[in-house]
Amino acid sequence: MDPDNITPEENTTAADQPEAPATRYYGKAVALVAAAGAGHRLGADKPKAFVELGEHTILQHCLLNIAASGVFEEIVVMASFEMCSLAIDQSTALELDIPVKVYPGGVLRSDSVFEGIKRIMANDENDPVSIIAVHDAARCLTPPKLFADVVEKTRLLMTVNNPGAVIPALPVTDTIKMVDSVGNVIGTPDRSRLRAIQTPQAFDAKLLSKIHEQAAAEDINTTDDAALFERFGITVMTVEGDRRAFKITNPEDLALANIYMNQDEND
Repeated sequence: MDPDNITPEENTTAADQPEAPATRYYGKAVALVAAAGAGHRLGADKPKAFVELGEHTILQHCLLNIAASGVFEEIVVMASFEMCSLAIDQSTALELDIPVKVYPGGVLRSDSVFEGIKRIMANDENDPVSIIAVHDAARCLTPPKLFADVVEKTRLLMTVNNPGAVIPALPVTDTIKMVDSVGNVIGTPDRSRLRAIQTPQAFDAKLLSKIHEQAAAEDINTTDDAALFERFGITVMTVEGDRRAFKITNPEDLALANIYMNQDEND
């Protein structure tokens, strides 16, 4: 693959890259947190990341779990412009042992992620970045081990010149139907091959940056960064996901998050 001229469905191998991943695996890992969503479906009077969940906000729970993983040198939070000051205050209050930087995100999730990538890679020549793990703040109870799993597997892939792209996946337990535009069933996929995908999703940082540049040039928007790798013909690998990495979207999800928190406290 030529990262300067990526085309969809290209048959990509690590050997096609002008700079092998193995030359970059030693750099730092950065967590990029998408926290700019309004969260209207949650029914709160504030953006979702700043809704209280026990003693902390959703964003603070997210930051605590990322820091506890021990695999990141930096966290970058993309918040809406009007919430950046509060995000800084809330991250500072946690007194984490790794730096947290906050920047304004875009209208769409893909805009926020791309802007965050540009911020992270701005000083790459002087402070090399090996891995970027993109995470949704709304998946705030994601356990530290899952962050470690995706980063460690990505770094291992890079050491053998494999384009690093690793995502958490859970088996699908319901039967899934494909339907047409009016709701008629047109097929039943094999459930054994289906997976529900979560975040964090960890990637070779330079390759992620190049792919987002190409996607922006082609006006491609997505809520799943791994889908961009698939679109450009790059293999994405999985690790076992975790039930606690679910996304808080509606009031029922917030109630479930409280249940999980109570269970953890009583274990």
